[in-house]
Amino acid sequence: MPQKVNPDTLEVIKAKATEVTSRLQALLTLGRANLTGYNREQQWTKYLIMETCLESLPAVPIMTRIIAHSCRPLQSNPWLQRAIGIDTVRLHAMAGTGFAGATELLEQLVARTGIEFRRLKRVTEHAVALSLQQGEAHWVTHTALCQAFQEEGLTVAVDAETVRRLQEPLTILAAKQVVGGPGRQVLEAELAQLATFVATQSQAWQERSDILQAKYDQCRQG
Repeated sequence: MPQKVNPDTLEVIKAKATEVTSRLQALLTLGRANLTGYNREQQWTKYLIMETCLESLPAVPIMTRIIAHSCRPLQSNPWLQRAIGIDTVRLHAMAGTGFAGATELLEQLVARTGIEFRRLKRVTEHAVALSLQQGEAHWVTHTALCQAFQEEGLTVAVDAETVRRLQEPLTILAAKQVVGGPGRQVLEAELAQLATFVATQSQAWQERSDILQAKYDQCRQG
């Protein structure tokens, strides 16, 4: 579809995070049910660790820069001599352009009608082309969608308001309620869980650090 503009860097980092998780599982499995021999299987841990570092370490400074310079309100940067951050006004304006909601429209049509994805994909692609011919450069129009349905030999009752609403950015985000999705409620719940986890781990590490420091002081005094 012509409206796709993918954040490739973040997608690759997501893949690398998944790879790190899989290698962590391999390390944990290697540590189980050890035999009473030389434990030669533990030699494979170094390969897992080294490969994990090689794959993931470059992502750390990249993600650090993305978060430091992008994940904040738009503000002037004197060093770069331009504004850096999230331009919410521009993002809101761009979210409804370039048929960005066409894919979600397709998915909603599949869920609501039960028609196979392949046929509705052809319908949506044709509707995008027809909308462009009608002079609409950003949204699939109701007229174009109905014509595409007719030419595909499908009879689907859908009103103009629903066609437009299903392509609205807020409607699309509200529908994304899966874990890891961009929906506001899901993100807020995940952030709350992460905050609790960080606070718990920080307290545990501080307690461990205090114990180690006390033992170290005892050794020096003894």
